[in-house]
Amino acid sequence: MDDVSHDPARPGIVVRGRYSLLSAAQQELLRAVSVFAGGFTGPAVDGLVARLDPQRRARLASRGGRAGHLGALEARSLVVREAGGRLRLPGAVRRFAAGEQGSVERDATRRAHLRWLVDLAEEAATAGWDTGRDTGWDACGDDRLAHEGDNIRAAFDTARAVGDLESGQRLGAALVRHWHRHGAVAEGITLLREFLARAGRDGVPLTVTARAWLALGTLHHLAGDNGEAHRLTTLAGDLASLAGDVATEARSLGRAAHLAVLAGADRHRAVAAAERGARLAATLGDDRVRTESAAALRLVRELVAAARP
Repeated sequence: MDDVSHDPARPGIVVRGRYSLLSAAQQELLRAVSVFAGGFTGPAVDGLVARLDPQRRARLASRGGRAGHLGALEARSLVVREAGGRLRLPGAVRRFAAGEQGSVERDATRRAHLRWLVDLAEEAATAGWDTGRDTGWDACGDDRLAHEGDNIRAAFDTARAVGDLESGQRLGAALVRHWHRHGAVAEGITLLREFLARAGRDGVPLTVTARAWLALGTLHHLAGDNGEAHRLTTLAGDLASLAGDVATEARSLGRAAHLAVLAGADRHRAVAAAERGARLAATLGDDRVRTESAAALRLVRELVAAARP
């Protein structure tokens, strides 16, 4: 069957007719995947379904599971497979499927989509990390989010709509490399500032907020504003210390020390801060934090030595 977005007949009637031929589980899956913006993959559907309530998960796993249901949707051109293997709903189908959801179902699906994106971004933020060169500023690592720009914006829209500031902060903190890689640092700064606007009064755990401030500081550094980057990174370290988040405190100390040297601040204090960060990191079992903090200390010492008359 042709893509319904190109069907000369009235799209709503065509889509409804094809929808009526689906099983209940297939209809439910079509409604669920209408939450994706800009397309999706099979694993993304699995991630979404895994975050729905147990009853919906059980229904969607029936009679062939996700692969079988998606195959049925493809066979009726309700889902289209693009050249790279990515899936999408034609516009008319997506609008119809979204309209078939009740408010409770729609809200639950959007929240599941948000949770999926937060988890995916946090996994991608540390995947592909190079222990030999990572100082925390570079853009190496996994780029599985390369095609998820529309889904990322939709997730932020959901966090904003439902007042989920914690998820907004977590998502923003995990997207620094993605934004840097794709030239969207200014967008990242705007979004993180929005979700941090009520920090301290929003009920978000301090450790989450500390990591978000650290991410915002990193984005300001990438944007060339080292003064603001230093202020925010120092704030992140102070909050992490209050929260007992040693890893974030260690990372913040190293980055703040680097920024202090770049800003022409007291070099001895900068070295002392970087040394403290490295000592804190050494107490952890996290190779990434230890390596990043040690690299930051080396960098600060090199910058200080190079600046001596």
